[in-house]
Amino acid sequence: ILYPAHHIESYIHNTLSYVDVDALRGKKWNLTVDCFNGTGAHVFPDLLNYVGCDATVLRGQVKEFDSEETTRVETRKALRNIIKMSKINREIGVILGPHGTQLTVIDEMGNIITPDHLSSILCLYYLRYLGDTTINVPVTTPQGIENLITQNGGKARRVSTKLRSPENAEDVFQSSPNGRHPYLELVYDPMITFLRVLSFLTRENISLSEIKEQLPRSNIIN
Repeated sequence: ILYPAHHIESYIHNTLSYVDVDALRGKKWNLTVDCFNGTGAHVFPDLLNYVGCDATVLRGQVKEFDSEETTRVETRKALRNIIKMSKINREIGVILGPHGTQLTVIDEMGNIITPDHLSSILCLYYLRYLGDTTINVPVTTPQGIENLITQNGGKARRVSTKLRSPENAEDVFQSSPNGRHPYLELVYDPMITFLRVLSFLTRENISLSEIKEQLPRSNIIN
C-alpha cells in the first residue's frame, strides 16, 4: 500500500467513516506501534492520533531493508520487542509490515492475536453492533468460528478461498446483500481492520486479552 503525501489526509478522512470515532476518542487507547520503517509510517500514527489513541511509535521513519534476510531478522526482533513491551506496559502492541499490508497484533498479556482471532472479533462487532446477520467465511475456516457466528444470531456463509472481492458490493468494508467479509477486510486494509477491532473492544468495555479468552478454543493456535 502506498500513501502519497497529498492523499494521506483523504485516506484518513475516508477511514474515519468506517469506524466508531467518538467511542474511540472517548476511550483513548494506549498502544505500542512498530511501523517497521515501512510506508505505513506515513499514515498509521496520524490515523491513530485522529481517533484519540496515545501511541508509542517505533521505527516511524521510512527506509528500505537491504535484503530479505535482514527483513526476516528484523521481523523476529520486532515481535520479541513488542511482546515484551506489551507485557510490561499492559497495552496492545501492533506491528505494521514494511508495505502496510500485514498486521501483527499482541494483546496486553503478550499473546499473539491470530487472523482467526481478529476475524472472530469482527464477526462479533458486525452481529452485535452493526445489525448484520450473514458473515462470509472461507471454506477452510475453523468450525469454532461458524459456531460463534450462529451463537450470536448470525449465519455463516462459506465461500471459496479464491474469492478476492465481495459479491454484489463495491466496498469490502460495507455490508452487502450477501453479508460481511471479515477475512477480505484483513487482506484489503489491516489498519481499518485494527480500528474496527478497537471499536468493538471499546463498545464491549473489555480488553483484548479478555475477549481472546472468550473466543472458541478451537480458534486459538498460539
